[in-house]
Amino acid sequence: MITRQRIVIALLLVLALAASAYAITLWQDTTDTSARTPNSTNDSAVQTGPVTLTGVTVCLEAVNKSDVSIQSCAIGLKAAGGKQYAIKTTNSEDMLLTSGQTGKPLRISGTVTKSPNSLYDIVGVIEVEKAEEL
Repeated sequence: MITRQRIVIALLLVLALAASAYAITLWQDTTDTSARTPNSTNDSAVQTGPVTLTGVTVCLEAVNKSDVSIQSCAIGLKAAGGKQYAIKTTNSEDMLLTSGQTGKPLRISGTVTKSPNSLYDIVGVIEVEKAEEL
């Protein structure tokens, strides 16, 4: 009888350890910011500063596609060569042009900055000075 109890206790301990290891692995996956850093943002060839870009609005793709904290569509600009930019604007007219639907052709003038820890697969953030629909 005692050996049977010891076997049951040992099995419960093994299950508890396995569950703890699994929980720790999940926690590490969600707190690892390197998994959120796209390779393209670290590219020294990314042009920063004043630019004028032509492209279409898209739903930006998450770097970590299994990240459950990203549930809605973040509108961005997909420019020539497939490079994607997050859009930042404070002007209400530009907000109307740059938000809402995807597939809208736009020309955006503004300043590009890098965003090394973005949740999205972007080369940078464009702070809009002027946006126009094409």
